[in-house]
Amino acid sequence: MGSVSSRCDTLPFVKSINQDSMKTCYKLTLICLFLGLATSLLAQSGVAEPKWVRNMPKSPSQSYYYRITYSEGKNYEDAYTKAFAKAIYENACKRGITVDVTMSQNEVESEVANQVSVDQRSMKLFINKACEWWSTSANGHVKIYILWQIGKNGVKDPDFEPYDNCYEY
Repeated sequence: MGSVSSRCDTLPFVKSINQDSMKTCYKLTLICLFLGLATSLLAQSGVAEPKWVRNMPKSPSQSYYYRITYSEGKNYEDAYTKAFAKAIYENACKRGITVDVTMSQNEVESEVANQVSVDQRSMKLFINKACEWWSTSANGHVKIYILWQIGKNGVKDPDFEPYDNCYEY
């Protein structure tokens, strides 16, 4: 058996198949590594941020304005909840309601409802999510930007309009 094995190794077509296979495998491995690295770098660099993340749009209406909140969290839900709480907090503070930004979204909504009912006054917070953009940072955390439409003081029913440029880069 040993002599058969050594005779097959010396055949020219067996060597060329093995060398060609090795070259192909090596090339595919390099291509996969390169594509993986390039994808990772693009995801971390924020190249695909929409325009509104850096340049807040102007409201086409007199009944509301735009506000962008940013947050980072361990996962999407954590980051979103923090960004939501920031938007509510800012809007509520303008109306005299106190909110703890470390609360969950349900806790924030409940706290706002409690304070409004305890104060025996009818108060609504008009806020509408127009767009969101998120990515994963190098440390695995999620960073999120949310574009909100917030009703101006004194406006009872803001005419929120769809924002059509959420994905304009």
